Amino acid sequence: AALSTRWAASTKAPRLPAAISSGRRSGVFSLVVEARDGAGNTAQSEPVTMTLAPPPGRARIVRRGPSRKPWMSLTFDDGLSGSAMSSIIAALRREDMGATFCLNGVNSGRWSSSLRAKIARATSDGVIDLCSHGYGHRTNRGTGLAAARRDLARNVVVDRAFGVSTAPLYRPPSGLLSPGLVTAAGELGYRNILMWDIDPSDYIASSSGAITSHVVRRARRGSIVVLHAQPITAAALPDILRGLRAKGLRSVPASRLLRS
Repeated sequence: AALSTRWAASTKAPRLPAAISSGRRSGVFSLVVEARDGAGNTAQSEPVTMTLAPPPGRARIVRRGPSRKPWMSLTFDDGLSGSAMSSIIAALRREDMGATFCLNGVNSGRWSSSLRAKIARATSDGVIDLCSHGYGHRTNRGTGLAAARRDLARNVVVDRAFGVSTAPLYRPPSGLLSPGLVTAAGELGYRNILMWDIDPSDYIASSSGAITSHVVRRARRGSIVVLHAQPITAAALPDILRGLRAKGLRSVPASRLLRS
């Protein structure tokens, strides 16, 4: 986000723009301080990345979106395969549709600089939005509050990798929730715990055709589909998108679906 503030007298700690310090804005910001001396010479600091979550609040569990429009949402978990994520974005662009990536920070070492740039552009263009999947894919129904806070807070590496905040969307690994995870999600600004109503179990599917058939046959207005960013699913996606279009449905990013 681009924000600016007026010139201020020199201090040890520059003031943040009011829109940030007041909590009215959330997301990932790149902060640059510009200084000017008495002679009019100016200089800029190196950019510093800041992630500001939305204010804390009660998290809600979402399994379906509204059905007023012919929209639904395809969501892709984990981020294990960079090539699959790249192919998914390309297919979405070709078909003029959208989706959501729910990513684990533990996989961030797999993401090349070119993939990071491609995902950042796709989020900026509204093709995808990002959702936190927690850091290590190790939380479950027994996860306590302290461990839940650590896992979600550590996953900020995803936000910094792409320059986009994952809040307010959180997808618990394997869909397993504990009271601690629900509380921590709300505290950290993850107001929507993103579950699903369609699961083709693509991680054990025998063919891309089986994934396509399962998703297209069950898809309806408001559906949220859980998939994984892996090669077999990326191969199925073009046929899935064409099948959805034939049914009069459009896949959009989850945040857009929930606002509809």
